[in-house]
Amino acid sequence: MAIPIDRRTLLAAAAAGLALVPGGARAALPKSLAVVVPTGAGSTVETAVKLLSTGVAAAIGGRVLIDLPNPPDRLAEALTRVAAPGGTDLAILATDLLAQATWDATADVGSRPTLDRLTPIANLTPGYSTALFVAGASPIRTWKDFAAAARAGPLTLATPNPESVHLRFLEAALALAFTDAPADSRDALYAAVAGGDAAAGIANTPSLIAYAAANPGAVRPILTFGGQRNAVLKVPTLRELTGNRRLATTNNVALLGAPDLDGDAATELYLAFARAARQPAVTAAARKIGFPLAVEGPDAVRVTIARNRKVVAAAIAAAQAVAQKAP
Repeated sequence: MAIPIDRRTLLAAAAAGLALVPGGARAALPKSLAVVVPTGAGSTVETAVKLLSTGVAAAIGGRVLIDLPNPPDRLAEALTRVAAPGGTDLAILATDLLAQATWDATADVGSRPTLDRLTPIANLTPGYSTALFVAGASPIRTWKDFAAAARAGPLTLATPNPESVHLRFLEAALALAFTDAPADSRDALYAAVAGGDAAAGIANTPSLIAYAAANPGAVRPILTFGGQRNAVLKVPTLRELTGNRRLATTNNVALLGAPDLDGDAATELYLAFARAARQPAVTAAARKIGFPLAVEGPDAVRVTIARNRKVVAAAIAAAQAVAQKAP
């Protein structure tokens, strides 16, 4: 049963390294924790889990495994693994909440969306933006160039997730439809753009920054989709370029457990990830790659879910309006 503990108390307990369960005892956690990542190797979600896995393993006195389901039905497979009985093991989901909310709104998920069924544990990031980018050799250099190319003929865009909200934003901004080419991995996303299979791509800014640093001149950012400019990429936001404040959103990584996850265990997992995030080696590693790491509790997860559902609904409505105008 979940314990009614306010967020301020949880944060104070995390800072002190305490467990908040009846009688001050620590909830029993399994010695093997599987974190299921449906976005694949090299994704921002996997990066967040990797940064914290060693510290979390020490906190629970066991091991942390990163479980990467196989394409094409990674998310459905991930949800099955989290819900399946694991004996002495425990599986939790690490997911991009915006992608998860999109999946809920566009896939056949039964009578209730997955985010209503799963147990919120923690946010691992406070939010990061996503970018539209092209190959370094592309003649497209600015938003004006991109808009002209889109109006000249249908463009294919590589995206990390089917039904990308950011793709819908672009369609709303230009009143044009694009072909969505979902890539099943980080490498496939950049390869599609570099190889000319897609005119442009959409990637999370931490991923794009890391890729650009490792491959100088290979990609060129055009814009970002956040509310403010990214301090590293320094390109305009879509909101700036269009004047439409609704065309802005951020992504974040969250942890969610099975519907029947014990409330004490969920609290202990949150505290374990919070302790891991404060370790100097972890904060230094996150800073080195420009990763926005900050662990928040289940209340923050619920707030983020509500926000993302509004964003997804607006994006779907925008896409429908574009489709209705199409000849």
